[in-house]
Amino acid sequence: MQLLAQLLLTLFLKRSTGTPKNSDLSRSPLLRMRYPIRTTHLLPGRVRFHAPVLVGQKEDARRIDGALRRIQGVHGVEISPVSGSVLIEFDPERLEAEILFAALIRLLGLEKELKKTPVSLVRKEGWVALQSLNRAVYDMTAGVVDLYSAAAILAGAAAVNRLVLNHLSLPGLLLSSWMVLNARGKR
Repeated sequence: MQLLAQLLLTLFLKRSTGTPKNSDLSRSPLLRMRYPIRTTHLLPGRVRFHAPVLVGQKEDARRIDGALRRIQGVHGVEISPVSGSVLIEFDPERLEAEILFAALIRLLGLEKELKKTPVSLVRKEGWVALQSLNRAVYDMTAGVVDLYSAAAILAGAAAVNRLVLNHLSLPGLLLSSWMVLNARGKR
């Protein structure tokens, strides 16, 4: 549904602004997308997509090649299952690159992927660094502590330290907590 709405919006904006049918990538929201497939090259009558999901998938490449060739206005299709490249030559008077983008998304079964929020490179690499640090702490302590338990221990120690610095005695705090809990139980 989102793909259809974007497609209609793209087509409406192209017609209302008077941009040519096969304008460059910067004018088309669909063709600017970088996930799950990406448009790498666009000329009138020729578009190249990069579809990582096709890498190593010879049967899928053959199936998609045949399906794209059946679209009226498509003159040629070249798909490389080695690189995930999809080159489509088409009649720019009959088709637009956005339609081919939508067809490829549909043929690859990536509609649900469009709804997902892609994960940024910084987030991916940050997670990998955090996992590496966790492993290093675990290995250094011979499995006694990992990064997450160390963080919890440090947070608890900081809380106790703050209590002591604020001149609250821990036994007094425990006694007052016990009294509050007992008072609730007697009601």
